[in-house]
Amino acid sequence: MKWDLKELNNLCINKNLPDSKVYQESLLWKKELVLFHSKNSNEAWNKLFRRHLHKKLIVGNKNWQDAHLASEAHVICAAQALHSMGDILGQIINQVILPGALSEDEVSLRNVLSRLNEEVIAPNIVTKIQQLKDSPEFKYIDAFVNITKHRRILKTEYRAEGGPGTRNDQGIIFKQFNYKNENYPITWAKDIVGPYKNKIFIYICDVGNSINSYLR
Repeated sequence: MKWDLKELNNLCINKNLPDSKVYQESLLWKKELVLFHSKNSNEAWNKLFRRHLHKKLIVGNKNWQDAHLASEAHVICAAQALHSMGDILGQIINQVILPGALSEDEVSLRNVLSRLNEEVIAPNIVTKIQQLKDSPEFKYIDAFVNITKHRRILKTEYRAEGGPGTRNDQGIIFKQFNYKNENYPITWAKDIVGPYKNKIFIYICDVGNSINSYLR
């Protein structure tokens, strides 16, 4: 799915609403960061295996540890950029829907949602924001980022599995953790930078398309 930002800007001009292009550019830049770190998380292991294609590879040696660290670091960076896209989306909504009711410092996706509910406006946008916030993917990313950024590094391990009843895959997993009295399960790094990332991109576009629809 896509969000027609050109249409959004034309609608804002026609309705004399504040310019939100600086936040739109930031949102797109964050998306590029997510894609960059997602690609490099996987590539860290691919490079290691290519270098040792015809040479002995020792699990746990310095090269292995370096690949593990690089892959883990890129996942954390991708998650942080992905998480921040929600608040930058809030900046756009604050400008074009509220318009500018909150100061830039006050804006978060949560605060924008609260303000929309208080003013009882744009119910279609409220619904789409709530779907984003309540999605399992976004809730995991929210908890993951808050834990790794403000509290502690999550434990990881390299897992390889095959055969019936397995996903026939290998890579880093982040172990189970608890955040705000909610348990989050063991999660593959590949899922964070793969299907979780893709699903959140779709939810963000859904919110964006609901903004365009509302302004029409």
